[in-house]
Amino acid sequence: MQFIFPVFLSALAVLAIPVIIHLFYFRKFKKVYFTNVRFLKELKEETSSRSRLRNLLVLLMRLLAFALLVFAFAQPFFTKEDVVDTRPRVVSIFVDNSFSMQALSQDFPLLERAKQRALQVIDAYDDRDRFHIITQDLEGRHMRLVDKNTATGFIEEIEISPASHPISLILERQKGVLEDETDSKAVYFHISDFQKSMFEDNFVPENLEMSVVPMVAVQERNLSIDSAWFDMPVLMQGQVAKLLVRIRNFDQNPAENIRLSVDYGGEKKPVGSVTVPEGGFSVDTINLNISGSGWQHLTVEITDYPVQFDDTYYLAFEVPEKIQILALYEQQPNRFLDAAFKPSPQYEMIQTDIKRVDYSALNAQKMIILSNVTQISSGLAAQMSTVIREGTNLMLFPAKNADIGNINRALSTLGIPALSSYETATHQVSVINESAYVFSDIFDRRPANMKLPQVQGRFKFQRGSGESLLSFRDGNPFLVGYPVDKGTFFLFSTALTETESNLGMNAEVFVPFLYKAALQSSAKAVISYTIGNDEQIVVNMPAGRGDVIYKMKGPAEFIPGVVPRGSAAVIQVFNQVEKAGAYQLFANERDTMASIAFNYNRKESNPEAYSTEELSTYFPNATILDQVAAASFTELIKEKNTGTVLWRICLILALLFLLLEVLLLRFWKV
Repeated sequence: MQFIFPVFLSALAVLAIPVIIHLFYFRKFKKVYFTNVRFLKELKEETSSRSRLRNLLVLLMRLLAFALLVFAFAQPFFTKEDVVDTRPRVVSIFVDNSFSMQALSQDFPLLERAKQRALQVIDAYDDRDRFHIITQDLEGRHMRLVDKNTATGFIEEIEISPASHPISLILERQKGVLEDETDSKAVYFHISDFQKSMFEDNFVPENLEMSVVPMVAVQERNLSIDSAWFDMPVLMQGQVAKLLVRIRNFDQNPAENIRLSVDYGGEKKPVGSVTVPEGGFSVDTINLNISGSGWQHLTVEITDYPVQFDDTYYLAFEVPEKIQILALYEQQPNRFLDAAFKPSPQYEMIQTDIKRVDYSALNAQKMIILSNVTQISSGLAAQMSTVIREGTNLMLFPAKNADIGNINRALSTLGIPALSSYETATHQVSVINESAYVFSDIFDRRPANMKLPQVQGRFKFQRGSGESLLSFRDGNPFLVGYPVDKGTFFLFSTALTETESNLGMNAEVFVPFLYKAALQSSAKAVISYTIGNDEQIVVNMPAGRGDVIYKMKGPAEFIPGVVPRGSAAVIQVFNQVEKAGAYQLFANERDTMASIAFNYNRKESNPEAYSTEELSTYFPNATILDQVAAASFTELIKEKNTGTVLWRICLILALLFLLLEVLLLRFWKV
């Protein structure tokens, strides 16, 4: 047995007081006259014996009562440890408030049960102890020690949060607050569902005095919209776009008839139901009629319960009013290009003399076509190298009499193989790559006798790292697409003239190719971002904005950082986005520069958590408090801190002995 306050044992000296009282207390006897002395002697002997016995019992009761009172103040306890640390305690309590804590424990969410456990932990400690409350939010106000009442208030204010950090970072923050408290004893509590996603592969816990309190959900099940994307790089108004939605099932049973709905253009409507296999995913296709132009928002939803943060997926995309195309020529505009683009209201093509091109307008074009050119100036070549890397596609039809040296120098800046000398000979295109984007889905059923283009002469070149799109019978390429950063360079082996090829008159191949080539991009537009990920958000910015103050508005409103980068800008949100949704970037609060969709991180979607046995391996030196009844949880923490406390028993026994003393004095007549 040990004592929390052994200094009170010095008060045992008061036990001398009842002894002194008994030794020096002399009762005055009353004289009684008897006729026979023999009877008086017998009476005296009998009375004296009973009086001594009663007095000794009263003395014993008083001694025991005083001794037990002293023990109660010294607070005795039993413990397995040889040495007891009686210093005040600093208690760090981590309450996991990530999205996974929305799961149910019996009939209420895990977070509510976790908060109850945290309050019970606080109740188990004294007013002289201090507390550190930490959650997934890692708030600044939680990075200090507080008293018992303040800690209770912090616990009651905890709400579900999109933040999710590895357990190693949580421990690091806890130690950062407690490690300087050398005059106090540090105690750590972790209250969480201990999802496997919280643990890094190389996680090794330190030897800390920890108590692990696992929160166990009734069912480990969840459905999540994993991602959504369009099957084309550029959306155009009036067309039907295919939206692909991937839904993941984290349950070991199939999820049947999951309702899927879309909110687009202010109208929310169901689009069908989905069945997702157990432990797998399903991709559903939604046909979406694109209406209007400019920045647009889209929301996809499923119905699932109780974890709902990942049931909604937000997208933001831009629909251009028209696809801008610039064709550069040397002698005269190309009539085949005019015939291909003018009938389509969705494309706007302008033909310009290559000697009069405005370099500053090149980055606004979706595609630049060099039609039957013989030379490319060094200035134009440098500008083309810049715009293709930013996403503008380039297309070259070399003239028969082209300056090969000049053309090859321009191609070399982009890493494209050089052209060889021109050879005059008839060649037939025999292979069309229908798996490539520019030729995919343009033939419902390709005729067996379909006529492919024929040339009267060509430049030979190597395919290299490019994608062969059209090839001759001898295997040499007629058309190759070379990805260059965000753009694509389409290189033909001949000019676009009647005398060199019949490509311009082959409408079933030429026209669909031009349309899709203008839309192709090596880097698809980002239509959604993940909250908390360190992603670069790049948007196009018109020139001449100067020192404009930009503002983001959506579920929350804040001022982002804007870093200019040529014709674009990098948007920095600095962890200011806490709620998922579509945000609009405004200049001067009226001009919409871009729309940006943010979604919650799906890391918390997988409810798989570590069992008690597995937690024992991760925390070998920790005490795992699993399935402890609420009524005994606080007492369990107290016993863990101070052992089996005996002061209450001492106090009860002291009162019992005082009661026995009173009974002896009242009912034992001498």
